[in-house]
Amino acid sequence: SPDDDGIPATSAQLSRPWGIAGDLLGNIYFSDSIFCTVRYITPTQEIQTLLGIRGMCQGGDTAYLNGPRGLFCDVLASKLYIADRLNYVVKSYDLGAHTIEIVLGSGASGSAFSVDPLQVNPRTACVWLIFPVN
Repeated sequence: SPDDDGIPATSAQLSRPWGIAGDLLGNIYFSDSIFCTVRYITPTQEIQTLLGIRGMCQGGDTAYLNGPRGLFCDVLASKLYIADRLNYVVKSYDLGAHTIEIVLGSGASGSAFSVDPLQVNPRTACVWLIFPVN
């Protein structure tokens, strides 16, 4: 939660952490699915909140998260991709510009593709993005 930002990571309160990704600066990002946040551990082992507000799980606004799970860090583009599970979208957060946008999904459950473009393996919480090839 924001009230424990800056404390040692081993003392932070978490609620169902899921995806993990890292960047070239040594930050380790993870989604906290129940608290609806993306947080990170700094190279000095402190915890910080990157996105979301603890307990404010909802949709409608790009900045809100609802059950975030899988993460992927594109270190070359300095972007963090977030599978925002219960908003039915994938979001991209620019780590340099501090902007967020929806890059996949309409916000409605289901898919127009013959294969769901966002598949989550329930046993490993791994996320695969599948794009149709023409």
